Amino acid sequence: MPRKRIPNVFICLLCGKRAVTVRIQKNSESAIVQCAACNAKGEVKLKLPTMAPVDAYSLWCDEVYKSSKAA
Repeated sequence: MPRKRIPNVFICLLCGKRAVTVRIQKNSESAIVQCAACNAKGEVKLKLPTMAPVDAYSLWCDEVYKSSKAA
């Protein structure tokens, strides 16, 4: 049985498509999270080197949920 891998492309919370990518900016210890389908974009702070793209996606999801509850 093959091992499951952590994905590189994630599902967008806003449009529902699997089109979210994460680019880690090591010099500023942040990550750009962007959906290629709906152009939703966000920047999150990371604690390098312990955090991975999936962690940045999770932080972005938290921000999206917080902003939707505030509206």
